[in-house]
Amino acid sequence: MVQIQHRNSRVILLQRDADTLEGADLREAGLAGADLEKWNLGGARLAQANLLSARLRGVILQGCDLSGANLEGANLEGADIRRANLWRARLIDANLERADFSNADLSHANLLAARAQGAVFRGAALYRTYLDEIDLRGADLSQALLEGARLLDANLTGATLYQANLNEVSLSFANLTGANLTGARLAGATLKSAVLCDADLTEAVLVEVSLLRADLSGAQFCRTDLREANLAGARLVRADLSDARLYGANLQGADLRYANLCGADLSGAHLLQDTALAGAMYDVATLWPSGFRPHERGARQVVRL
Repeated sequence: MVQIQHRNSRVILLQRDADTLEGADLREAGLAGADLEKWNLGGARLAQANLLSARLRGVILQGCDLSGANLEGANLEGADIRRANLWRARLIDANLERADFSNADLSHANLLAARAQGAVFRGAALYRTYLDEIDLRGADLSQALLEGARLLDANLTGATLYQANLNEVSLSFANLTGANLTGARLAGATLKSAVLCDADLTEAVLVEVSLLRADLSGAQFCRTDLREANLAGARLVRADLSDARLYGANLQGADLRYANLCGADLSGAHLLQDTALAGAMYDVATLWPSGFRPHERGARQVVRL
């Protein structure tokens, strides 16, 4: 006999004549406030279930169908949710710290203000997922599919987004300080006023990305594709843009002081009088707009070894 109780009142919410809940059919079950800590619900069907404020710490939900489920305010700390279906699930203000969502489907889910420090989303599908104000500090989103997702004012400090698909994503005002975005795709993404200090975007694709007034100080853009990017007013002090492609980029009012521009392609870029270049480095391989004289703007030519 299996009984599921409310975490506070201990009222029995569900009772089954079985010794396990693996593979159980709990579709549309009313489990608000349920205490399921460390239970094994692997493969269970929980579509449209109400798990509002449920205690799910350390629970096994591997391969579960949680599509449309309400997990608002639930505690899923350390839960195993690999390969689960959370399409259109509600995880608003949920505790997802150190939970494993590898290869799970969270497309169109709502994770507003969720706490997901150290969580794992490797290979997860987060198409058009709502992630505004989420805390993803130190999270692993390697090869995650985030196309069209919203992460306004999200905290991704120290997060890993290696080879992630972030095309058309909204990351305005997000904090990506020290994040690893090597090989990531951000074509058409919006990162207005975002902070990417010391982030690594080596070989990333940022074609037509908006980095208007973003802070990119000390960031790595080696061999990064920034063609037609909007970097107006961006802070790129000491950024490494060596061998980056900036053809047609808007650098109006950008701060490129002490940046590394060796081998960069700036042909066709919009470099106006208010673009700061004092102390910036370039070499014979750097391509400038026709007639542009970088040394007259304080940039210095170096020999790259």
